Amino acid sequence: HRLYPEVQPEDIPFAEDSLGDQFLLREGNVWQLFAETGEVEPVEATFSEFMANVQDDPGETLGLHPLLQFQRDGGHLQPGQLLSADPPFCTEEAEDGVTMSAVPSEVRRRSLAELAAKMRDLPDGGD
Repeated sequence: HRLYPEVQPEDIPFAEDSLGDQFLLREGNVWQLFAETGEVEPVEATFSEFMANVQDDPGETLGLHPLLQFQRDGGHLQPGQLLSADPPFCTEEAEDGVTMSAVPSEVRRRSLAELAAKMRDLPDGGD
């Protein structure tokens, strides 16, 4: 919550996807922190519903598509690593494709927080 103003001190982070986005428990409901932008959005599910959705469709619920593509391309994440997307998914340039690489999770989380802070500082409609 110190790095992302949209995250409340009472939020309980309980899961992280392969890109460093966080799943938070807020007042009994699941929310997702999109770490590139710092936006927090409701998942529209209680914790129990979220876990059932993970069992039913993990790829969609956990956003596994980038990880699966990385693995199809021969990549492998080691414990303590996250995927880094270049350019970041939140940019227009990402529409032309991204390069995925495995990086230490601490490095990825720090770079995501820095990117989100820069995005917050942009004027509306800024580049």
